Amino acid sequence: MTTDIYPTSSFADALVSMALDDKIGRRTVDELDLENIYRTYYEVVDYFGTPLAAEFCTTIDDSNLSFEELVTNLCDAVCCTAYRQNNKLKLYFERPTDNSVLLFNFRNIYPETY
Repeated sequence: MTTDIYPTSSFADALVSMALDDKIGRRTVDELDLENIYRTYYEVVDYFGTPLAAEFCTTIDDSNLSFEELVTNLCDAVCCTAYRQNNKLKLYFERPTDNSVLLFNFRNIYPETY
């Protein structure tokens, strides 16, 4: 990791930069799972076969967005979900799976049809 500022279109670099920014994220390096973030970046690149799928090339013009909203927007652009575990920001790459993950319980079954 470098502290030098340079142009990039990597969503992982953008996320880390936003998180460590004094005005946007106000997070510390200890609050980021850097290994997970960059591993997820490479998972996206490997899955789609091009680094173009892991680019974030959007200008954010709204100054009323929270850090969490910005992270959600960034992650939505690259098919990921951000979450916090043990006070660390992590990412999950949402890709198709072979097995169903839909949960059926009494809340989503019509009455008297079971």
